[in-house]
This record gives sequence, C-alpha cells and structure tokens, in this order.
Amino acid sequence: MTEKQHIRAWARLERAQIPLTVVKDSSKTIFATVATLSYFIQATIVIGYFPFEKEVDCFEFLEQALKEKKKVFLPKFHLEKNEYGFCEIQSISEPFVPGKYGVLEPSSLDGWLPVEHFKGFDVLWIVPGLAFDKKNYRLGMGKGYYDRFLQEAKGAKVGVCFSWQRVDTVYPDSWDVPMDIVVSEL
Repeated sequence: MTEKQHIRAWARLERAQIPLTVVKDSSKTIFATVATLSYFIQATIVIGYFPFEKEVDCFEFLEQALKEKKKVFLPKFHLEKNEYGFCEIQSISEPFVPGKYGVLEPSSLDGWLPVEHFKGFDVLWIVPGLAFDKKNYRLGMGKGYYDRFLQEAKGAKVGVCFSWQRVDTVYPDSWDVPMDIVVSEL
C-alpha cells in the first residue's frame, strides 16, 4: 500500500465514524470562516460540491452565496462528452440525482459549462478532500477529477476539511495544485 493509499484508507475510516451532528456543527464553523475571506467577498461565482460520505457540508454556505446574488455552480458529469463540467443552480432545493459515482448532481444538463469556462479571478472554488497537508496540497478520492479541474482553474481555491484531516504531507505529485488556503473548524 502506497503512502497515499494509506492516508486515503485512514481518512475514509475516520470520516465514517464522525457523528452527523459533528459534521453539521463543524461545517457551520468552517463556512462561517470562509464567508469572511476576501476570496468569498470578491467572488461573483462560487463553485461548490455535493457533500459525499460525511464531507464538510457546504450547502448552507451555498444558500448564503445565492442570497448574496452570487452565481453558484455544482459538478455535473456529461455522458456524451465523458467529462465533468458545472451547472448553475438557482436553489439548493432543486432536484438532484445520483451521478457517475453516486454523488448527487443537478438533474439537468441545462447550462452545463466545461471547467475552461471559469477563467476569471472572481471565481471561488470550494474544494473538499480526504486530507490536506501543511503546504495546502490535497488528497482526493483517487479518481483525479479535482486534479484536472484545478490545473485549469483560475480564481481562489479554498480547501475545506475537518481539523483531523490536516496531515504533514499528502505526497503530492507534479500535477497537484495547492489550495490558496485550507479552512478547518479550528
């Protein structure tokens, strides 16, 4: 087992054991901090995600972004193009459906945009991960989707995690992109 595989297995096991009340309370604390960052204040576009397997829950934060008239986009897999892109949402109560890996996605491809569309510095990327290291590199689920998004992404990249997910190193590869900042509940 490689170092990355070991960290992934450890983080998945730890995350599975977190009580939902801790996920909810810690997520609120994390996003209360994110909402004060200049990255968020200056952003006109926020790219979020659907929390999966007790990831930091960003949905209340996305609702706040919508109330502040920011455009909010969520990942959506496009079967014909065989790639992920993003669809704008108007509400966090829109219908969502399980996507390619069981993660919820917007139900429609209406307004689907590839990652290349988000080139402005007014874009805020909210990025989950299994672990983040001291240099703000992230370790994801192992499929490489966020690695590809982040290589082309412009704007601020804000990693979000629980404090126990901070590690010394995630053994980044040459293609990995560090976050501008990583926010946890502590």
